[in-house]
Amino acid sequence: MKSENELALSKIKKTQWFIWLALIISMFVYGYLGEFMAHPDPEAMDANGKLGFSAALILMSLLNTGLAFWLPGVISRSAQKNLVELKDSSPGQYYQRTLLVPNVVGWALIESVAVYALIVAFTTGMQNIFYGMLGVSLVLMIIKKPH
Repeated sequence: MKSENELALSKIKKTQWFIWLALIISMFVYGYLGEFMAHPDPEAMDANGKLGFSAALILMSLLNTGLAFWLPGVISRSAQKNLVELKDSSPGQYYQRTLLVPNVVGWALIESVAVYALIVAFTTGMQNIFYGMLGVSLVLMIIKKPH
């Protein structure tokens, strides 16, 4: 029979996989939308504006990628430092604060790269940048998959 700790960890791991898979599926939806639904007005932005706007979103994506790998560790360490507060909590609460929340924050930051890619597709129509950013976000999600 599994202990309360093992059951709590098992539930958190299942939840993580569910959330991660939902985010991966959403990225494929973004890909569909960017490919088949994005028809920006060609006169809305000149070539320099498109490049500048795309570059700004790429820079924001780089920042979010860095945060996606740094911030979850900070959140997890902060939660572990508060063991006095967590001592009386259930194992589920402990794993939620030290494992689930940091991973979800990281995945949300990675998904923002896919959202920026979709914005590029709808505003500039630059499909090469759209696919590049979307591909990077999918690779990052695979790298940061639950374990």
